[in-house]
Amino acid sequence: MLGYMRGHLYHFDQKTRKCADLGQASEYHGYHLVISPDENVYSSTRSGFLMRYNVDKGCIEDTGTRICCDKDYRDWPFSYMGPCVAIPDGRMHMTGNFTYKLSVYDPKTGKIECLSKMIPADDYVDHDQQHVMLPGMAFDKYGVLWYIVMSFRDNEDEYYKVPAILMRWDALGGGEPEALGLFGTFDRVQTFTDSFFIDKEQDILYSISTNHSLHSPDVIAVDLEKYRPVRHEIGPIAEDLLLFAPGMEYSVNSATNGTTPRLLSARTLR
Repeated sequence: MLGYMRGHLYHFDQKTRKCADLGQASEYHGYHLVISPDENVYSSTRSGFLMRYNVDKGCIEDTGTRICCDKDYRDWPFSYMGPCVAIPDGRMHMTGNFTYKLSVYDPKTGKIECLSKMIPADDYVDHDQQHVMLPGMAFDKYGVLWYIVMSFRDNEDEYYKVPAILMRWDALGGGEPEALGLFGTFDRVQTFTDSFFIDKEQDILYSISTNHSLHSPDVIAVDLEKYRPVRHEIGPIAEDLLLFAPGMEYSVNSATNGTTPRLLSARTLR
């Protein structure tokens, strides 16, 4: 476990029911932990440096690498770890909370590289100042990366959210990122995706979202086998009132014939 306020790393033994403080792994505001193919535990500092808990040595180590960042958001010219997933060759794909970039870290060589931007354009929505986040991503059984993009926008002294947008990127196959539209159902679009994963055996994508006004969390399941062939189809206008923003019109991108949750697409009115 990674403490949010103090940045300490904790180990909880389920057999003894005791918790041990392993030391400080970040300045503060820690979010993500991931177990890599080398079976060590990775996280990052608030300033974006990649940290490792060496299971064999029982200590926290500084890898000497930093997560790629291309933005300076509110005087923070760095990005701490967001979602992180491993691929079969042992490398780790990760993002930061304030960046468009995809970082690839190789535990074998200890090197990190910036692969590419994870959105297809600088302005995937029509806005000036954006704080873009990638709160969740996962590889499917074909090695294609699916992920969520969301952002907070500043417009005329207003501060509000751009809802979750589903993305698909065959990065390992040399493809380009695809923006597939707003993510949710006809009357409820996800606003802050907290958990995002793919059951590779069943070929189903699951996503959990919160922060939708005073409503309870929602769970979305998408049958990817049915959705892949129709992922670019656009449907009717969505009716989620929480999505209202000046100059924006939102329409549904139907995943199937209406028997399963549908995906949404945004169309900017200029």
